[in-house]
Amino acid sequence: MCSILGYYNSKQTFAEVEKLNKTLSHRGPDNSTLREYKFNNKKLFLGHNRLSIQDLNPLANQPMETDRFAIVFNGEIYNHLKLRKKCNFSAWKTHSDTETLLILFEEFGVEKTLNFLIGMFAIALFDKVNNELYLMRDRVGIKPLYWTYQKGEFAFASELKGFASYLKEHTSNKALIQFMSFGYTPASGSFFENIHKLEAGHYIKFDGCVLYKRRYWHLPRGKIEVKNYEDIVEEADRLITSSIKYRLLSDLEVGSFLSGGVDSSLVSAIMQMISHKTIKTFTIGFEEKGYNEAVFAKELAKYIGSNHYEYIFGVEDVLALMDDMDRYYDEPFGDASALPTMLLSKFTKEHVTVALSGDGGDELFLGYDRYFFVYKYTIFSKNFLNSVEIFSPFYAKYQIMTN
Repeated sequence: MCSILGYYNSKQTFAEVEKLNKTLSHRGPDNSTLREYKFNNKKLFLGHNRLSIQDLNPLANQPMETDRFAIVFNGEIYNHLKLRKKCNFSAWKTHSDTETLLILFEEFGVEKTLNFLIGMFAIALFDKVNNELYLMRDRVGIKPLYWTYQKGEFAFASELKGFASYLKEHTSNKALIQFMSFGYTPASGSFFENIHKLEAGHYIKFDGCVLYKRRYWHLPRGKIEVKNYEDIVEEADRLITSSIKYRLLSDLEVGSFLSGGVDSSLVSAIMQMISHKTIKTFTIGFEEKGYNEAVFAKELAKYIGSNHYEYIFGVEDVLALMDDMDRYYDEPFGDASALPTMLLSKFTKEHVTVALSGDGGDELFLGYDRYFFVYKYTIFSKNFLNSVEIFSPFYAKYQIMTN
């Protein structure tokens, strides 16, 4: 998973920032490193905690540097080996995506490189020559990245626990209202005043004084040419299979979360189909039979031929996790699936380090009821507005008469 962290012009010592960096070590237990740089004659600390997935060699640890750039990076670039072919560079020291990113930034710059990438990422890039610091977040915001700029001090981290307590003195009333309304804090907000999330598809450039934020990617808005049903199914199959192939790029074994629902079942089935060996699938079930879907996952695992692992959890398991909730979630989190997901991840880690899931399928394929409600509300609103438009002359006349 990894984490990144940085402090510029901080009143803290190296040891204090290093301690903050280690509060994020649960995201990357394989290596923890903090380095100091000069940025406009002031101190810049860059920290990283590494979970080794691609290139397990210590040479791939971070921060990673060239003469011009230093980088800390959380995520995976699935097409990075293909992107190496674009580079006029051959003296590769690792086969890590971090090194690929460094050379791409050297040769193509920030925006062009970002448009090349297929993956999920939170990146901090320090340009030692031009004295500029960049923060970048992937197109749909899979990887978290928070930042703040207070009294001349700039800081960023993968989680809020990476920020010093004096930067988190005031909670946000706006964020509390948003959480009570939506179950989360949307867009760029966080539960603390003056600490922001970098929005998905955006990057920040910071020169030590002035901060510039830019959106580098927009969701495509053009109309899709409608084909016949068979062509649409074939294209969807190609795209889903391609995305799963990309995500199997790892030097570790990759498993799959399998709930028995459509999304995770599809991912697991295609994963097994394109894999050269039997995959491992993981599910958790409930003691309460009315909520237990593990039976469907077991049937699907038997059908695709995976090595299936199942854990049925009860009340005691949930209570045992409650003590860890505030350690892993730095602000209120309104998703009821948080506890089962934590338990599933803990159970899966006993067997594999990397696992695919079906998250995102409902958003792409309109799997939630709310999408159908929106359509109904849209039709209702149009009919209502048409009615208002028809009767508006009579309403205006009535107002004149009554006044």
